[in-house]
Amino acid sequence: MKKLFVVLLCLLLAGLCACGQVEPSQETGAAPTTAEIDPAERALYADVLDSLVGLDKSYYALYDIDGDGTKELLHGTEEWNGEAALWSVYAIQNGVAVYQKQFSVYNDGGTSPSFIYKNGTISVVGHWNDLPTIVYYRFEAGELKHQETLMHDAWRQEYLRHNKNNEFPGTPITQEEYEQVQQELEGGGQVVVLDWWPLAEYEQSRKD
Repeated sequence: MKKLFVVLLCLLLAGLCACGQVEPSQETGAAPTTAEIDPAERALYADVLDSLVGLDKSYYALYDIDGDGTKELLHGTEEWNGEAALWSVYAIQNGVAVYQKQFSVYNDGGTSPSFIYKNGTISVVGHWNDLPTIVYYRFEAGELKHQETLMHDAWRQEYLRHNKNNEFPGTPITQEEYEQVQQELEGGGQVVVLDWWPLAEYEQSRKD
């Protein structure tokens, strides 16, 4: 009986210790520092970063959207619920940083959120002419191109699809077609969580 009590006590203590552990990941809320960024990757975009320095509430991130082995520069601003949100994208073309796209689908007078999916699609969610709208972009041969725009008129229960092959506002489609296009472009909905770095820290790194 005493041996059983000792075993149970050990198990209880082990469980209490495990409950007190905190995983050293994004759940801790620790902010990254510019020292963790590869200086060679950041140097590719030095001219762009230098031009962005000084903008209020401005951030940047480096992420390989299209999987070609070279990271794109993402410029973010504190525009969505008080957090950094994707605002524009730059990519390396022939060794030079080239501006690709600024995202500005407006929603009730403010900038709508943009998302990057793990399959390389960027989506912008907002409203256009009072219709809920999702605009999709992907890289093609090193350039960010518009792929599809999906709109949903909930009042009339109508769905519209506007791609690069037809005219705005697009072609009426069924709800099933709407959901199929959305699923194909979002690739299961796996969103990339970006590490945003304050441009103020980049500015300070230049002075050090």
